[in-house]
Amino acid sequence: MFDSPSPQNLPPRHALMCYHNIISSTKPHKTTPTISTTISTIMMSDRDARKSAALSSARKWRDERRSQAATERVRNGPPKPLIKTSTRYPSDSSRIKPTSSRRAGRSTLPPIETASRKNNATKAEFSDDALDNPFDKGSFRWVAKGKYIKGARAGEPCVCKWFIGGGQGVDHERFFDLDIKAMQKSYQIVKEWNNERLIDKHVKVNIPEVWTFDKYGGHEISGKKVLLEPFIENYTKFNSNNGWQDNGSHWSRVMQALSHFSYHVSNGEFLLCDLQGGVYKSTIVLTDPVILSRDQAYGVTDLGMQGISSFFAQHECNEYCCRSWKKPTNKKQYLYLSQSTTMIKGSGFSGAYVPTCGPTYQTVGSSKTSQRRSTSRRYR
Repeated sequence: MFDSPSPQNLPPRHALMCYHNIISSTKPHKTTPTISTTISTIMMSDRDARKSAALSSARKWRDERRSQAATERVRNGPPKPLIKTSTRYPSDSSRIKPTSSRRAGRSTLPPIETASRKNNATKAEFSDDALDNPFDKGSFRWVAKGKYIKGARAGEPCVCKWFIGGGQGVDHERFFDLDIKAMQKSYQIVKEWNNERLIDKHVKVNIPEVWTFDKYGGHEISGKKVLLEPFIENYTKFNSNNGWQDNGSHWSRVMQALSHFSYHVSNGEFLLCDLQGGVYKSTIVLTDPVILSRDQAYGVTDLGMQGISSFFAQHECNEYCCRSWKKPTNKKQYLYLSQSTTMIKGSGFSGAYVPTCGPTYQTVGSSKTSQRRSTSRRYR
């Protein structure tokens, strides 16, 4: 009989193979693990051991951290809330969060009916000092501050706006009608924006009305028509109708997204821009917005498709925009960039008109004169 070589005289691998052959020849019907299986089993056992040790170490570190955090809470009280800010843009205190509906499509929640901010009054008064020294002016209107004296807003501040230079040679009725028309379209767009719930805050629009000064007031503005609306605090301008944009705050970027949204929701027919107003705790109130349209049907500030193209030439979608929103194919800058509102040439507004008169009060919305000495401070 052939003698098998002794396993002691062979290398370990060959010895194991020899031993396996001997067992297989004596017990052919009993299966035994092969060399590859044996080595794999040994390696798997070592990996399981290392994994178990790592998990044990991780659990120990986690338990220590939890114990340390619990001790700090007992010592220092509850932790202060953290405000998550964007790393891409500068941070500010009015963080506005995009909602899930901007990805899920149209919101199915009930509509929001608070997009407007109205006068809710029937009479207001302005001192001659406020009219002689308007505290602000736009591209073609003076702005003076007064207060409501009759109605739900009695005692609250308001502003009146009238044409610089008196708007000589201008059809005031037509311009007022176009202002109201643009404001109504702006309100519809803002209402649609709120109902989409794209952010966790609301946008409102000041709704102006055409009021008439008492014609017996003894002032140069007596008997003239003005636009009157509630006063806005914390005034800020976010973009213009010539493409100028401010992206320095969260609300600024929301306003750029609102302008982009207006173009999308109108299927490219309109663009809401020249957005300006007051920032409050949970909302923003806009005033004097501009509507840009294809047929330039919204007054001297409606710069048409050139204005729309100029906006998109400067616009970069931000975290409040949706990728699916429409954009024009033409994104050329046609207009000079300026924070001020741009008007169509030949509109008839030039020069400045500051009325001068004695220190009396002028009432708006009533035929009754209020002759009282003015004690109010100057509004610049």
